[in-house]
Amino acid sequence: MNFDVLIPAHAEPRSQIWMLLGCLAAQKTPCWKIGKIFLCSDNDALCDEFEDISLIQFIHQEKRKGKPHAFNLMLSRARSAYCIQISADCLPASENCFHYLLNPLRSQDIGAVTSRPEPRAPGFMLLPDLIWKCHHFVQPKLSAELFSFKRELVDPLPEHVIHDDAYIHNMLIQKHVQLLYEPRAVVWNSAPKTFMEFYRQRKKNVIGNLQLGKEFQEFPPSGLRMRSLIVMSLEILANAHGRLDYIRGKIPKGLIGYNLESTKKV
Repeated sequence: MNFDVLIPAHAEPRSQIWMLLGCLAAQKTPCWKIGKIFLCSDNDALCDEFEDISLIQFIHQEKRKGKPHAFNLMLSRARSAYCIQISADCLPASENCFHYLLNPLRSQDIGAVTSRPEPRAPGFMLLPDLIWKCHHFVQPKLSAELFSFKRELVDPLPEHVIHDDAYIHNMLIQKHVQLLYEPRAVVWNSAPKTFMEFYRQRKKNVIGNLQLGKEFQEFPPSGLRMRSLIVMSLEILANAHGRLDYIRGKIPKGLIGYNLESTKKV
């Protein structure tokens, strides 16, 4: 069976694009074959670089119009029944990544399969790493970094949305199909390294969630939002408290004083 790969790109260096294409070529996908790789960018230089590679179809944006616009352009040209989207600033962590994402789509009930993004290097004060850990264990959802889907289920996206992945997530939920989280499909991304980059990213996410809340009534569910906030707050507090005790020399000997009564009975 064929599948198409959709790669929205913007401002990634030439070396990153070539490294990603090398990772795609190394993917082991028994019973699956890449039909076409669609690369959408506003970078004219990339168009000349890939025009002689038959497997790649370059789609040029005359000007930067955002990721949803790029996604719609690629989706309109895709002909395979199955698609994988991977952001140009990410890399699959293993050669079996696409295999894990595609095989569950054989089920009639599964509409999309999402990956497990992990920062390749620590971000600002390790906060992005903590947020991704909470994402995995509290509310895994479709991740724009890398996911697979059945093309017939996904409609063109409104070009004003910030969270294109979350919009697709809700679109599929409304169509009563299942979304599967596949933690073995690890994809590496790059976390923001400075305070301002991290702050801008979090502010953007808040705006995107409010935007989706208006579109889909409530996203993400308030209970999940509250649990995410509690988990992150407790982790930050425990980390700070533990470091303070260590500096002050309050180190438990043999874990005396750290007996957890509620964990003793399995």
